[in-house]
Amino acid sequence: MTAQRGASLPVLMAYVIVLGLVSSLAIRIAPMWMDNYTLQGRLEKLQLAGQLQQPSMETMRGVLAQNLPSRGPESVRIEEFTVEPGPRPGTYVLSYDYTRSIKLFGNARLAFDFTGGVEP
Repeated sequence: MTAQRGASLPVLMAYVIVLGLVSSLAIRIAPMWMDNYTLQGRLEKLQLAGQLQQPSMETMRGVLAQNLPSRGPESVRIEEFTVEPGPRPGTYVLSYDYTRSIKLFGNARLAFDFTGGVEP
């Protein structure tokens, strides 16, 4: 009698189910992560271009509002930013902290906290 080789059908089905769950979760999480990376990249470009050295906080918020990524209601909003005076006159420290969550099933939700920012 020869030994059985390979995986059985129930094991293969379990792998397919787990792979399907992980991929469906990744598809729902990816837009949030892409927004975060886009936001951080735009802030770094603004910093390199010198646009974060504005004469007042209001003009700073205007520059920020024009350069935010907008993907819909789940994207970051201007209210989630804090603008504080920097260490040198005329510079500002820009930071953000926001939470997004996705519904998994029933009342279960998965929450993500995003933080970041740029300093002069």
